[in-house]
Amino acid sequence: VAGAMNYSIEDMAEMIGTMANSGIKATNAGTALRSIITRLSTDAGASSKKLGALGTLTEKLGVQFYEADGSARDFGDVIADAREKWKGLTDQQQTSYGKMIAGTNAISGWLALMNAAPADVDKLTTAIENCVGAATDMSTTMIDNLSGDMTILGSAVDGMKIKLSKSLTPAL
Repeated sequence: VAGAMNYSIEDMAEMIGTMANSGIKATNAGTALRSIITRLSTDAGASSKKLGALGTLTEKLGVQFYEADGSARDFGDVIADAREKWKGLTDQQQTSYGKMIAGTNAISGWLALMNAAPADVDKLTTAIENCVGAATDMSTTMIDNLSGDMTILGSAVDGMKIKLSKSLTPAL
């Protein structure tokens, strides 16, 4: 869903990380984020008598989800704007709007995004922006031992089997 909306992987990682910092497990955070984006982009829950997710965001919070040309705004900007408006709501409004925007199953994820401290969000953003090379470093560390050497040996043996099989197949 995030890909269809042209959202960056960095924004999605920040949202999932923010939820994780609030104690929401990774799979639940991903599911909650998908639900929030889907509900907002489709205005889930809307009827002729009540606002849906998108209507609640735009009319109750005054936060635009779409640009004037119909393209989705940067999700990080939407959440940051919503977080600012959220501060002025009563507990009852937060619960009501949170349920309307995120749905029953994803409300904890939405509340985690809304209640995150700006300093924590900035710290997470900085960590994501500065993680270049982290996967390579982790991979190097993981194979720099006997188990890693055995994995490399197994891969070499598998490669040899494939080459041998390709060579012998025509003759067989």
